[in-house]
Amino acid sequence: LAFAVERFLYLKAAVGDLKRGLGSVQSVVLEARSGNGEGLAAMRGPAAPVLQAAIQAWQIDTDVEQAKDKALQRVAFYLERHLDLIALTANLAPLLGLMGTVTGMIDTFTVFSQQGSRQPLLLAGGISEALITTAAGLAIAIVNTALHHYLTKRVDSILMEIDDQCTEVLEALGERGQASVSQAAS
Repeated sequence: LAFAVERFLYLKAAVGDLKRGLGSVQSVVLEARSGNGEGLAAMRGPAAPVLQAAIQAWQIDTDVEQAKDKALQRVAFYLERHLDLIALTANLAPLLGLMGTVTGMIDTFTVFSQQGSRQPLLLAGGISEALITTAAGLAIAIVNTALHHYLTKRVDSILMEIDDQCTEVLEALGERGQASVSQAAS
């Protein structure tokens, strides 16, 4: 649960940075064309390294898509951090609940073999342990599976937004940028 809360807060901040970080496409395009880079270096948020890598590749005339994809993978790594632990706990919780069920039933049969069926109240402890651990394991698994699904979809939507922003900037650079670079070089 702690990892899920941390990821939720991190992704919420990332979305805020995503909305504030780009500013306007026009300002990013103008700065990229000028080769200045001060504003690009000061950009914040998860889109910043992707845009910076793509614009640097565009400025030195290398494969922009490859640079963008590589930077997007690094950003995805940070956005998806700890999601594997949430999935792991969702997968392990039912198994731990099942283990508790087995130990509870072992206790029940141990009491049954020693006391016989004369004392049914003694059997209730083991059965109770079995049911409680099963319920706890399922509850943890259900909550963590739902959290993992939600956070994974949130990461996917952030990555898609970053890709869209980067594509928008690159399209604007491509439309006017190559012509102005060619004219400036002549």
